[in-house]
Amino acid sequence: MIARLRATSVAGVGLACLLGLLGPSAAGANGETAPPPPEIDPQIRERVDSLIDSYDPMHPGIAHSLLPDMIVSEGREAIPYLAWRLVQEQTADEQDPVLGAKSPVLLLIDVLGRHGDPRGLPALRRELEDRDVVRREAAVQGIARIPGLEPYRVLLERLADEDGAVAARAQEALVAIAGSDPLDFDPLAEALDAAKRDPAVRAGVAQVLARRG
Repeated sequence: MIARLRATSVAGVGLACLLGLLGPSAAGANGETAPPPPEIDPQIRERVDSLIDSYDPMHPGIAHSLLPDMIVSEGREAIPYLAWRLVQEQTADEQDPVLGAKSPVLLLIDVLGRHGDPRGLPALRRELEDRDVVRREAAVQGIARIPGLEPYRVLLERLADEDGAVAARAQEALVAIAGSDPLDFDPLAEALDAAKRDPAVRAGVAQVLARRG
């Protein structure tokens, strides 16, 4: 693991529980060292780390466009580790914003979205609280690719995002999901109670329903 992650500490006890990957005692209550990564095949982890660490958004190129597919090709076994790594990278950025310029956070969000696996949802949901609007938009796009009711609920919450671009992205995602109707329920109907309590969500739901037709 790269040096910046070795030095990362976690403030609070919620990180391990958030990911649902580690036991409740893995992270200390007083900002102790970060929880250990989930166990995966060492060779897979080595290849994944090598690909992630080669990411340099300051010098993009053709090779960079291939990175997401290359990481996804390592298989679904890597998903818990990718989710863990995303949280560690975001935590490192929060502690030292200077590092954020070369952070692979957007890459990891993209990869977890392409996997479309519910195991990536907690880490992606955490990114929705990032102060960076671009990251929040990317997280919305990633979450939209995960099937199920919970991702739908998360997207509904983003209709009230303080940034209009993020809220618009969430609305587009909801319209696309509702239009394809891959689920055996209607989450929009279930959302109406929540919409009544939040004007921004209510307005967003109304627009989704209108565009759904």
